[in-house]
Amino acid sequence: MLLAAALVLATAWSINLHNFMDGIDGLLALQASFVLIALALLLVVGLLAQLATHARLVTMRGGHAQVPLAYQGLQLAVLIGYFVLSWWRGGQSIGARAWRLRVLAADGAPPRLPRAL
Repeated sequence: MLLAAALVLATAWSINLHNFMDGIDGLLALQASFVLIALALLLVVGLLAQLATHARLVTMRGGHAQVPLAYQGLQLAVLIGYFVLSWWRGGQSIGARAWRLRVLAADGAPPRLPRAL
């Protein structure tokens, strides 16, 4: 149920985003690239996890998929790692570049690793 609500919100966000950015050069492409990179990271990690467990990672019980918490934590760690690495290396993720937003330390430089966490 929570996943369905998240998908509805993500779809509404995406439609609103596309309508808002229509005609703004490059902005929509950068936003789409951010979403596609995050999705690609999650799909690659999912594929590697499925290969490592010989496709036994997700099981069905009572008609519902059972996903281990460790796998969900791994997916969350991958997304957090993407943002921390982006902020640490350049102060912004691909999505933030479209809006020209940066995460900076007090001295104007990208944050150091402990601060990015």
